[in-house]
Amino acid sequence: MSASALHLMLSTALLAGSAAHAATSSFDAGAEGWISVNNDNQPVVWTDFAIRVDDKSDGWAYLQAPVSFLSPVAAGGVFSFDLRHAYDGLAPAYGVRAALTGGGFTLIAEAAIPSSAWTRYSFALAEGAGWRSFSDTQQPYRNNAPLASLATLTTVLANLTGVYIATDYTDGNIGNGRGLDRTFIDNVALTAPVPEPQTWAMFAAGLAALGWMARRRRT
Repeated sequence: MSASALHLMLSTALLAGSAAHAATSSFDAGAEGWISVNNDNQPVVWTDFAIRVDDKSDGWAYLQAPVSFLSPVAAGGVFSFDLRHAYDGLAPAYGVRAALTGGGFTLIAEAAIPSSAWTRYSFALAEGAGWRSFSDTQQPYRNNAPLASLATLTTVLANLTGVYIATDYTDGNIGNGRGLDRTFIDNVALTAPVPEPQTWAMFAAGLAALGWMARRRRT
């Protein structure tokens, strides 16, 4: 095998390995570029090494990820985050919601209704994981909405234009005078699939071959 072919093999393996963590936000020093959207210009507040925002709109409000989350990523990974919810009026009535846009598609998935305690939510980036296809991020999550196919999910992840976490879990908000609807998030991660064992085997074999070639040149 030529040196150029070996370098190509190693580059492929390294690319697969480097994609194991596509993007993260720990909020250790600030809001890290996250913004509140569809929420009447409500500010994102950094506090206690997390961020929070109050709901002020009657539609679905979201926290939108910064551009660092928009690099192409393969299906098979996970979108995860810690979330807790505070309210002083109507109790939460909707499940924790995540949304992805890209390639002309909008995908939404929902989990359990949030609580006041920090809880980890993980949305698998896989077919059959509950992602449904909608016209936009404002649509209600319905069981009869079409589940996203692997082809649709792959298209979205390869052409990401938006990564969102919903911040609206009650029918009340500070805009309509029906109570507080406040969401906190922390430790957000958009991860790609972990490379398969054969990828690392290829990487190790390539390193060994490059070492052998280097020894031959020295002798």
